[in-house]
Amino acid sequence: MLDIAYCIQTAIWTSSTIDNGVTSSIRDVRHMAIRRDDYTCQGCGCYSSVSKHDLWCGLEVHHADDNPNNDSPDNLVTVCPLCHGILHLDLMLREGNMPGRFLWTEAVSQIHLNMITHVRAVAELLTAELEAGPPPMDHALERAQSLRDKCRKLYAALNELALPAGLPDLQERKDGGLLMSKSPAIFGSVLGEFVRSNPTARERDAVARHLRPLRWLYDWEADVKAKCYADASVWNEEGDWQKNWTFLEQTVLNTLKAQGGMP
Repeated sequence: MLDIAYCIQTAIWTSSTIDNGVTSSIRDVRHMAIRRDDYTCQGCGCYSSVSKHDLWCGLEVHHADDNPNNDSPDNLVTVCPLCHGILHLDLMLREGNMPGRFLWTEAVSQIHLNMITHVRAVAELLTAELEAGPPPMDHALERAQSLRDKCRKLYAALNELALPAGLPDLQERKDGGLLMSKSPAIFGSVLGEFVRSNPTARERDAVARHLRPLRWLYDWEADVKAKCYADASVWNEEGDWQKNWTFLEQTVLNTLKAQGGMP
């Protein structure tokens, strides 16, 4: 679902397809879709819950056919803002709404990267709140600090995964050189135009396969709904986020070590 090139190839890029900032009652059909999907992002699996901070629980709704007027329930997909941004990558980059950087890695999936961003944003938030308050009776602060420090270590390693020195198959095109621009906005915009310029499904698939290792690592501070996720009861329960984090952390660490990205 979150392969960047495949996301780009099928989208209708209009700003009205982004549901950010939508307000509604719980009777809104899109809010019904969030409840139907159990407050869970269908991209990365980020779970939230009813929160006083946000009626939408930090989640958004994506129109699967990119038609913002088609509110049929089977066309609505619950996503977190990070996954929603990937689904509208070049539009979001052009509008300056996706702080972060491109990476190139075969084994660390976009889903992994989005979940790491969520976990770090929550860990940084919880640590700051606990450090600013009275000393907790249990080991909550130590646990939060440990998780925050692990996230920081992962981010430092992931930031070493730069784009390749060249993309020869793409540079044969007249606009190929721009794809190596250091500006994410230019890169994303040209990438979108390049992918969609291939007229047949076969040609688009070939481009998508070539670009499959392309990833986006968000700046964790861009995860502005972290408070909603931190308030979710599942964060403080054994299982789900915490249990999945142990698996996620080890998977990414092993991958980075294999790629020479960890000391």
